[in-house]
Amino acid sequence: MKRSPAQTFARELNCLTQAVYFEARGESPAGQAAVAQVVLNRVRKAGFPKSVCGVVFQGSARGAGCQFSFACDGSMRQAREARSWSQARHIAARALAGAVMTAVGDATHFHTVHVSPDWSRDLREVTQVGLHIFYRIGRTSDGEILADAPGDPILADVRGADARLVSGPAGDPIEVVEAPPPPSPPAVVSTADPGEAHAPAA
Repeated sequence: MKRSPAQTFARELNCLTQAVYFEARGESPAGQAAVAQVVLNRVRKAGFPKSVCGVVFQGSARGAGCQFSFACDGSMRQAREARSWSQARHIAARALAGAVMTAVGDATHFHTVHVSPDWSRDLREVTQVGLHIFYRIGRTSDGEILADAPGDPILADVRGADARLVSGPAGDPIEVVEAPPPPSPPAVVSTADPGEAHAPAA
């Protein structure tokens, strides 16, 4: 049965809220928005699932190889802190409505400052926001630029009229910001494999 636009929006919002909450609830609003931006960047990038929920829970059906550790490590069974959840939901709603965290650009990977995963050496570092370092995919080992995937209809629906269904705490309206043009492709060759990326919980 096909979901209505409102149902699609609610589902995608819940998945993105979980990513923001479990990966960055201890971060500033900017740090949380940066994590949300990475999820949406992956939706638009070739080699990743084409929906927010698909990206957030990629690998979880196997119980291993999760792209986001909270989806496999039992974190979701823990009680949620109401205020932090509300803040994460607000950040997620703004991101789905079109608010852009320009500091991370088109980053698709991140990790905390406490670890140094092998895959990070094959990606281009973009910036650090709070306790997370963000990276973007450059080129494949044969020099081919990893192109963006075609526009996803689910994300298009979410960014459209149904974004008005959600407001932040105390009725704070969602800020809609146009995305900047994508940066030029990097000149450095990378051998990154998006399937091996892992974003550890904050």
